[in-house]
Amino acid sequence: AAGDGAGARPGVLAAVRQFEVHVARIDDLAAPLECTVRRLVANAGGWMYEFRLFAGALTLAGGRASVLHAS
Repeated sequence: AAGDGAGARPGVLAAVRQFEVHVARIDDLAAPLECTVRRLVANAGGWMYEFRLFAGALTLAGGRASVLHAS
């Protein structure tokens, strides 16, 4: 939205799928937390994203999230 000069449209987290956690804890990690996100779908109803959380080279978690446009 920022690239178009507009604000982000409000949305509601509708679902998280294929969510996998690869660590038991995150409070003992030395590296900073990082997140990558890739938009898979954008249409009139909402968006679907794939996301991954990392700490350095360690993959912490990941999955897909669906967001519906808020009315």
